Amino acid sequence: MAHESTVHFANKLVHRRTQLEPVKSFLVEDLIMNKGSKKIAKHDSSDSDELVSIIVGHPPKSFKANRNRICVLSDCLNRAINSRKPTELGTEPGRLTVCLPEEDPLSFEIVFNWTITHTFKNPETEMAYFYTRLLDAYVLADRLGIKVVCNAILTELRNRAPDGLMDCHGFIYSNTIPGSVLRKMLVDMAVNDQRVAGVFQKGPQYGLHNPDFLFDLKNELVGKWKSS
Repeated sequence: MAHESTVHFANKLVHRRTQLEPVKSFLVEDLIMNKGSKKIAKHDSSDSDELVSIIVGHPPKSFKANRNRICVLSDCLNRAINSRKPTELGTEPGRLTVCLPEEDPLSFEIVFNWTITHTFKNPETEMAYFYTRLLDAYVLADRLGIKVVCNAILTELRNRAPDGLMDCHGFIYSNTIPGSVLRKMLVDMAVNDQRVAGVFQKGPQYGLHNPDFLFDLKNELVGKWKSS
């Protein structure tokens, strides 16, 4: 694992939007105002095979999704899709269109592909970059409310070499809120996973400098010591 390279990639992504910022989603050019109900809308059988276009990022990349399936997976997209009637068309004739202009197409592609294949394709790139892409996809899936993908990413990260995940702790803490599942998993692995033994002996050279991470780590270690 090239630790320096991993930290480099993670630091490049730290400036990204945090989990606290709401997803800016709209249909065509109209802002979505309906943010209340989490109830999954019911559709007639005639809608079962209806496709929805999801346009992501700049330059835009288009994804085609089954309307019912994507509504069940994501509360956010469900609200966006069902805030318009099927007769109110998007950018493609006869097809409803949801736009996510400020989201990253690569991250969305990871999330979207998992909903179809239930796997994460490991691109032929440096493993450090794959870590940051998975983490970025987690943050996006969490904002969109696609919990099944969040859980799958957590499992994938836990099963991979954990020292790389430690390298990305700065990105994790910059893009999640206190008490988040991802933060808890990171701290738990740092304390209890034997695969990361010796990491903290490397100190600042390893990039373990985020004060919130060190604070959570201290509390976890103190709690473990008191219960022993």
